[in-house]
Amino acid sequence: MKKTLLAVTISLSLFGLTACDSENTSKEHIPLELTVAHINDTHAHLDPTENALAIQPTGQQLFKFNAQLGGYPRLKFKLDELREQARKDGRHFLTLFGGDAFQGTLYFTKFEGEEESRLLSEMGIDAATLGNHEFDLGNIPLNNYATKVNYPIVAANLVKSSSNVLKDNTNIYEYIIKEINGESVGIFGLVLDNMHDISSPDKDTQFQPMIASAQRTVDTLSLDQI
Repeated sequence: MKKTLLAVTISLSLFGLTACDSENTSKEHIPLELTVAHINDTHAHLDPTENALAIQPTGQQLFKFNAQLGGYPRLKFKLDELREQARKDGRHFLTLFGGDAFQGTLYFTKFEGEEESRLLSEMGIDAATLGNHEFDLGNIPLNNYATKVNYPIVAANLVKSSSNVLKDNTNIYEYIIKEINGESVGIFGLVLDNMHDISSPDKDTQFQPMIASAQRTVDTLSLDQI
């Protein structure tokens, strides 16, 4: 439980965004209107899950009911709804995925991430990082997942060159820069640096300290925009 909570905590703070005018600092700056949607820990729940819930409003009787929660179709519907609302409001929309697509249901046991990569690619995700469960079966299923998805994987503190399996993967980056309405938006991700203690990455895979890696990446992105 402690490991799961730690992974969620990191995923909520893993993305760094910078926006600045890279063309002409003398022109009038117009603030970038941006809606950010963040999802994480989908854990192969392609289908919705029925959960027993109970609520008891003040002074009223306990009300028990069952509700359908989650599921990839419901998630995509909500993202599309939010994306359309942002368009109507004149705001740009960014979808970030905090990782942990792997594990959780028999879909992952059977397909080892293949179905997750196919369906997550339908979500309109702009960038994703890696949760600890992406390393549960070693680096080969992770490499297959990162190769198949149509969004970039960002992991600033993963030393990709240290892994014999991951070193040639062209869809894993330290960071990316997206141009949104004339602004440069930098996006980077961090993975837990104690991955060898809580998951099963290949033994040759190295992870750098998270805080130092975050600062290094922010400094790099700032310099890139001067």
